Amino acid sequence: MTTPSSTSISCVQYNWASNSLGQDPCDVAERLNSVCTTSNGSYFVELTSDEDYTLSEEDQNPCLCTSVAYNLVSMCRLCQTDDGKVYPTWSQWSTNCSSLNTGFPLGLPGDTAVPDWAYQDISESDAFNETLAAEVATTDHSESSSSALPSSTSAVSPTSSSVRFPKGPNSDTAVIVGSLLGGLIGVALLVVAILFFIRRRRRSRMAPSTVYLEASHSKEDTASRGRYTSVDALKTERAVPDLPLNIVSDDHSSFSFDPYDPSLTSSEKDPSQ
Repeated sequence: MTTPSSTSISCVQYNWASNSLGQDPCDVAERLNSVCTTSNGSYFVELTSDEDYTLSEEDQNPCLCTSVAYNLVSMCRLCQTDDGKVYPTWSQWSTNCSSLNTGFPLGLPGDTAVPDWAYQDISESDAFNETLAAEVATTDHSESSSSALPSSTSAVSPTSSSVRFPKGPNSDTAVIVGSLLGGLIGVALLVVAILFFIRRRRRSRMAPSTVYLEASHSKEDTASRGRYTSVDALKTERAVPDLPLNIVSDDHSSFSFDPYDPSLTSSEKDPSQ
């Protein structure tokens, strides 16, 4: 494989776009293309017009028909002008490609490294996003080389919200504790609701007469406890003597007397007389 020579294009105003080896996007794109061919065509040379370049049927290959190569070439063209967008859309760039790939599924050459901003996902936006590329480059200085190839699923989404920040362990603990407390409260409320429903359902199944009798018995018990006193209690309270009474007359005769039971009344003579 022939090692490509460095391009003559300079990206001084976009220093953030260069990799850790000091290679600008044009140089990196040219080196990736060398994996498939030694012919670089006109995609990495200095611009001679403002026309949008698209891959021809002759120049398309598995290296250039990738989102990484498209992003690098778009940034390479952006380096050469201050007049805004001078690069094609992803659809225009890949119109003649026989197959398309996100990321760069082929092996990276050992003399370069691809910055993470070049792996941004353009499947939905259909265009390179310079603002997102700059944001990723200034917050994440990671890059891919031949010793570590990113999978296509690691591509950066074309929205600013896809810049990821690490989660601390405390946030996970708080989520777990909150989930447990919420679950316990929910179970307690469910149990209370079930008990209330069962009790109400049992009450509704009782016949009206049963309900009335239970209420009447309850009132009678309450009244009897509050209004009436037992006979033994009254005797004790009023010092009533025990019956029958033993009465001794003047002639020394005695008899038993019970006002509530006349049959117990009897008399007998005092034997001493």
